[in-house]
Amino acid sequence: MSLSGLKTNTEFLPSIRFNAREGVFSRVDRSLDGEGKWANELVNINDPLATEGVLMDITNIQLGWLRFEGQVDIVTQHHSLGPIPQPSALHKEGVKLEVWLPKSTSDGSPLREFSHTAAGVQNAINQLHTDWEQGAENVDPSERQAGEVVPLVKIAIEGFKTKNGTFQKPVFTIDRWVLRPIEWSIPTPVAAAPAAPQMAGAPAGGSLVETPALSAGDDDLPF
Repeated sequence: MSLSGLKTNTEFLPSIRFNAREGVFSRVDRSLDGEGKWANELVNINDPLATEGVLMDITNIQLGWLRFEGQVDIVTQHHSLGPIPQPSALHKEGVKLEVWLPKSTSDGSPLREFSHTAAGVQNAINQLHTDWEQGAENVDPSERQAGEVVPLVKIAIEGFKTKNGTFQKPVFTIDRWVLRPIEWSIPTPVAAAPAAPQMAGAPAGGSLVETPALSAGDDDLPF
C-alpha cells in the first residue's frame, strides 16, 4: 500500500476494533462512568459480522500513519493521493475506513470507523480492495467508484503462525452489493498537501499500489 497524509479528527465517530491475538472484532460503546469520565465497553460482534456482514466504504479508504501509544493520533488521506512522511517513530503504517453495521448489531450507532496497523489486517484490506475493483456484472462501475453502491462484506477469522507467535486475521468476502444508506454521507476527498513528497510508484488514480504482502511477523497490536 502507498501511504499518504492528511490529519483527521477521529474523536467523534464511534468505532469497531479488532484484536489480532484473540481474533475478536468489538463494537466500542462509550459511556460516562460514576465519576463523569468516559469509559469504553467492548462488545464482541464476530458472529453477526460472519452471518449478517457489514457495509464497508472501500471507495474512501484512507492510508497513513496511526499512533495509539499514550494518545490517539491518526494522520491519513485518501489512498489515491500522495504519501506523507512518518510523523514520529511511534506512528505505524495503517489503514482507516468507515463501516455501516447492521441494525441488530449497531446499538443505535451504525456508522463506525475502523482503523488498524497490523500487517495481517492491511493485507486482508488490500485483497478486499482488489475484489472491490473487480466489481460485479450487475454493478455500475461509476456508482461503485463514487461510493453510491457499497459491498456487503462478511468476515471470517483465520489463524496463522509467525516467528513471533500465533495471530488471527480477518478474511473479507463480498457477499453482495447494495445501495449506500441515505443517512451515510459520501466523504469528499481532500486535496493532497502541497508539501507532501511523492514516492516512487505512488498512485495517480484511485487504486491501491500493488506491493508485496506485508510480513505478518511485523504485526502491531494497538488494541
